[in-house]
Formats: sequence, structure tokens, C-alpha cells
Amino acid sequence: MNKKFTPREIVIMSICILPPLMVFMMPSFLAVRLNHDGWIQYIIYMLLDVLLCIVICSCFRKSSTGSLEDMCKTAFGKVFSKVVLGLFSALFVYKTAVQVVQIVDYVKAGIYVYIPWIYFSIPIGIAVCIAIWKGPLIFMRLSNIIFGLIIFVYIITATYSFGDFRLSNIMPVMDCGSEALLTSTISFFPLSGDIIFFIMLGDKVENSPKTKRYFITGLVISYIAVFLIGLVYYGVFGNASHMSTFSVIKLTQYMTGKFVFERIDSYTTFMWLMSAFVKLCLSMYCVTAALNSVINIKNRRITTVFIVFALMIIPMLIWEDHGVFYSSLTGVFSYICGALQYGLPIVLLIFLSVKGKRIIDEKQNLV
Repeated sequence: MNKKFTPREIVIMSICILPPLMVFMMPSFLAVRLNHDGWIQYIIYMLLDVLLCIVICSCFRKSSTGSLEDMCKTAFGKVFSKVVLGLFSALFVYKTAVQVVQIVDYVKAGIYVYIPWIYFSIPIGIAVCIAIWKGPLIFMRLSNIIFGLIIFVYIITATYSFGDFRLSNIMPVMDCGSEALLTSTISFFPLSGDIIFFIMLGDKVENSPKTKRYFITGLVISYIAVFLIGLVYYGVFGNASHMSTFSVIKLTQYMTGKFVFERIDSYTTFMWLMSAFVKLCLSMYCVTAALNSVINIKNRRITTVFIVFALMIIPMLIWEDHGVFYSSLTGVFSYICGALQYGLPIVLLIFLSVKGKRIIDEKQNLV
């Protein structure tokens, strides 16, 4: 399929897949550092991700194809581009592993509490492989299918517990202090910046002047949804926000019985998982595409199966304990992740700009 994503479709996919994993565990983790001020962190991450989005779109505009592999070759040359692609691959692998742990733990906590995680990891892995083989446009089709339904989930999750929202639970603002906010910002980069995965879709997106504006629009709308859900969570639970690992489960269970449908939490849980599944498909696609561009393996179907199941199983074996998982999100892991996800696109853009200017100068000299 040669059809490319339109800017409008990018907005739909962004809104569908970016918010879920930012409201699964993140509000509770932020509350550990910031208590009820965790909602402020979302504003900071939104500003950082908007800047990242601008950089990524600028890279697309400076490339003839938009492919990350071609951009790296243009900017760094054939040999060094492999090193940069390897760093992108490592970043994608790490962030995807973090996503897998969150999704599997959410399934365990929200639905199948007593069933071993391996039982539902296998069918999820098979579905992800099929989606990757079908190509990125399948992610767009899935996003179109769930778009209206997931918007409904965002709205009811953010508003239906608002009657129990207490302004006093989030006051005083900045009670944690600016130093704690800065420490928290650099401690949870693995849970933010997921817009970085879209850098692998440059050759799948229409190279239109509208692309940057639509990318940013989708990102901002996604963060508004995340911000409102997080704000309601902190406003309802206050300084006890850190006591529940999954904020979304806590909120949906809290509003159960108040809705016209008594078990609305079952519906919202299903939709959160559908959204997270589409995001996981995109992330796994980026991992396989990036690794294949580094290693140049011919039989990509077999490679896809190996990579997907390795990423579905190994992270759960390493991070089965939540304490170990939390430690792997913070400290040096977060610093490296932040440096790669925000630094690599900036370096890429600088080298593309320098290379482009050099080409223009050479053409002028020839004239």
C-alpha cells in the first residue's frame, strides 16, 4: 500500500494512542515525588514534546523522502548513520519495553488478576506481528475505528468524578517546590516523549506545509486529555494519589455505580487497552524498522516475530517486581532516555541543516 497518512489522520492517531500510557501509572509515580502537584508535570512535558514535535517535522521538511534511514545517511554519511540508527533503535527498544510492562500489568490489575501474564502476552504478540506485517496504515485504520469511542472514554474519565473533586486537594500549588519539580521532570522521561516514535513515519506522512501544524494540534489535544484526567485524579485523591499504582483503574472504579451503566469501568478498561494496543503496534513497528535498517536483514517477517516476542516476554521477566520497574524508570535510565529522545532529533536537524546549506553553496559555486 503506497497511500500516505494525511495530516488529519495524524491528528486522529495522536489523540487515540498518546494519552493512555501517560495516565496508566504516571500520575501515581509523579505523586511519589510531587504529591498533589503531579498535574503541573504534564504542562512541562507538553512544552518539551511540542518542541520535539517541531524538530521532528523540521527534519521531515529537510529530507526528500522523510525516511529516518535516509535522513541519517544524508546528515551523517553511510557509516556513522548506522551508529545513530543504532541509538534510535536502543531508545525505541527501551521505551517499548516500558510500554509492555505497563500494558501487561494493567491487564493483570484490571481484568485477569489470577491468570499468568504469559497467557495473554502470547496472543497480544501474535496480533502485533500481524499488524506490523500489514503495514503502518493498519494503525491508522484501527485509530479511526476507536476514535469516537476513546474520546468518549477521555470525557467521562475526566468529568464523571468531578463532583468529588476538591480544590483543597491540589492546594497550595507548587507545594512541592521548584527543585522537586525539576528533579521529577528529569526522572520520568521514559514515560513522556512518545511522539519520538513518529519520526519513523516520515516517509509514510504527506510532506505538506500543514503537517507540522496538525502534528502539534494532535499532540496538544492529547496532553489536554491527559492533563484533565490527571488533574481530576489529584483533585479527588489529593495526597493519597501515590497509593494506587493504576490511576485510571482507581478513577473508573470510583465512578462505577454513578453512571447510567453500572459497570462502565469494564467498557473504559477495554477501550484503554484497545488504544494501548494500537500504540504498542506502532512502537513495535518502529523497533523492527529501526533494527532492520541497522542490521539489513532480508527476511523481515521472521525478524519481526523474534523482536516482538522478545519484547513481550523479556521485560516482564526483568521488571516483574514494581519496585525494580520504578527504579529502571528513574535515575541514570531516565537521563539517558531524555538525552536520546530529545537530543538525537535536535542533532539530526542541525546536521541536516548544515548539509543542506553546503549543497546549496556548492550549487551556487558551480553556477
